[in-house]
Amino acid sequence: MGRMAAFLDAGYVLAGAHDLLGGTVSRSAFDCDYEELLPALRTAIEEHSGGSLTFLRSYWYDGARDGIPTADHRRVGGLAYVKVRLGRLNRRGQQKGVDGLIYRDLTALARTGAIERAYLFTGDEDLRESVVAAQDLGVQIVLIAFAPTAQTGRSAALVQEVDEVIVFERAFWEPHFKPNVPAAPSAQPPTQEQIRESAEAFVEEWASGATIEEMRQLLDQAPKVPKEIDVQLVIHAEKTLGSLREQGPTKGALRKAFWKELKVARRAQSSSGTVAEEES
Repeated sequence: MGRMAAFLDAGYVLAGAHDLLGGTVSRSAFDCDYEELLPALRTAIEEHSGGSLTFLRSYWYDGARDGIPTADHRRVGGLAYVKVRLGRLNRRGQQKGVDGLIYRDLTALARTGAIERAYLFTGDEDLRESVVAAQDLGVQIVLIAFAPTAQTGRSAALVQEVDEVIVFERAFWEPHFKPNVPAAPSAQPPTQEQIRESAEAFVEEWASGATIEEMRQLLDQAPKVPKEIDVQLVIHAEKTLGSLREQGPTKGALRKAFWKELKVARRAQSSSGTVAEEES
């Protein structure tokens, strides 16, 4: 039996879902339940194939500042049969190199005969040549798309090039996205201990599975927290501390606590690594 794989542009997937559900393409607007979304996408793809093909894996493509993965990247990467590929983000927060990663994986699998069909989830016209190259190698390309919204569309040229287009409607996405709503504001600013606990919990989530090199790369960014990680840090804190929109001093304390807890995690990781090496 032949095999198939899914190639998912995270920026397009999240922006499209957020736009469809809330009229915004901001990543901070919703919390995505990746642990449910990715398996649901796989199930939908398997149903579309009618059981004629075996599912190989999903590839999740996203940008990362200086190649440092966010907590969300770690969550996705920890899922079964999901491979995370990280391009770069420029100063404007725009993805760079993601198209090249998709091209590499798609054509490599096509060239070796590893897949017979690719499910491509993107709206980027720049991937048109990748589609043509894979088709020339005998691979069918199915484009997964959103129902058109005011802010998220898909390339007409790409639609013309693929073999088939399937649309996932709003009902598919709703169970997997929850609006990010801060906790009710407290009459008093959060205490230093509450701030520390919030930072510690976030660092624990981010550092889970982090390599020593990734930890070092992030610590090299101090004292400025990379934008993508900073957004997630604040969103995480607001779930327990309330809105921090007008609380500049609290945000500053949160960032300081983040670096302090990260250094603690780095020391623990180094100690653990040394023990593991000695035991081996």
